[in-house]
Amino acid sequence: MKITTVISAKIRDDIYQSIRNGKKQFEVRTEPFGSAGVIRYVSASTGKQLGFWQIKESLSVPISDRSTIQKYAAVPREIVDELFPMTSGTCVYVARLGHEVTVNSLFERGENE
Repeated sequence: MKITTVISAKIRDDIYQSIRNGKKQFEVRTEPFGSAGVIRYVSASTGKQLGFWQIKESLSVPISDRSTIQKYAAVPREIVDELFPMTSGTCVYVARLGHEVTVNSLFERGENE
């Protein structure tokens, strides 16, 4: 049996395009990724499903380390300050994104199953 945890995350369309074009390779959030293996992105403006991306690994970064958060988020400092205010906790959670996946590929059986 294969178990894959999928989390849903709202994202600005312009930031999602940075993932699609390879500029953004990490996802930064205020909540931990837990055992999730896939992120399902949903447009923050329309609610439309945008895509599914594999999570390779995750880590945490102190909320006070703004330059590291900005590096991982791959957005301007103003957007980091808007999305991750200093009052949003003690750390943020970072996931290294793998490749885009489809719903069907999530249900395919691996060679060792």
